[in-house]
Amino acid sequence: GLEVGQPAELQWKMQLASPFGWRHCHLEALRPDETGTSAWATVIFKHFSPRSRWYRLHVHVGQRVVKRCDFGGFTGGLRRVNEMEE
Repeated sequence: GLEVGQPAELQWKMQLASPFGWRHCHLEALRPDETGTSAWATVIFKHFSPRSRWYRLHVHVGQRVVKRCDFGGFTGGLRRVNEMEE
C-alpha cells in the first residue's frame, strides 16, 4: 500500500526499551531489496526545512527488526496513512 509521494508514518523511538511512536512523513522513494521481502525507503519530514539534517531519512523496512536510526534512536516499520487520517 505504500506509494511514492504519499503520506506515511514511520515508527521511531529514542531508547531501545521505550515504546514506538508514529512520526508523520512523506515517502520520497521506495526501492525493494534483492530478497523482495524488505525495501529501502527514503522519507521526508516536511515540517523541517529542506536544509535541516532531519528533513530526509533513508531507512531499511520490512524485516520486522528494530534498527538504529541515522537521526538517533531507533526505527521500526513504515505504514501508509489513509485519507481519513491525513
